[in-house]
Amino acid sequence: MQSRGQALARERCAECHAIERGMRSSPIADAPTFGRIANSKGMTARYLSVELKRAHEIMPDIRLTSFERREIIAYILSLRGAN
Repeated sequence: MQSRGQALARERCAECHAIERGMRSSPIADAPTFGRIANSKGMTARYLSVELKRAHEIMPDIRLTSFERREIIAYILSLRGAN
């Protein structure tokens, strides 16, 4: 069964990022996979929350509600151990 975070990531993030466990590359070459993000040294929910709120030069301005942000973050962190 698909989690809410996974469903939201599919809707909002999959155009640029590889969001599924085991995916090795993203549709946009410079966009890290969610597995790579999850396994980055020191990665925390707080860090991801801050990053998802601020503007990025190379990332489109995606507006997420706090609920959507929490769900996507939980999904990303669930991928720890995935490459």
